[in-house]
Amino acid sequence: LRTEFIKGMGKRDERFIIILDIDRIFSGDELDMAKEMETAVNRET
Repeated sequence: LRTEFIKGMGKRDERFIIILDIDRIFSGDELDMAKEMETAVNRET
């Protein structure tokens, strides 16, 4: 994992959490596609 993708880190209970910067990991087109997929899945349920 490249550090420029990390937005923050922390610990909750006994678990270590890494918060990722989604805007740096995915392009705008990829984020739009994920939102469209989420909308389609929500319609089916």
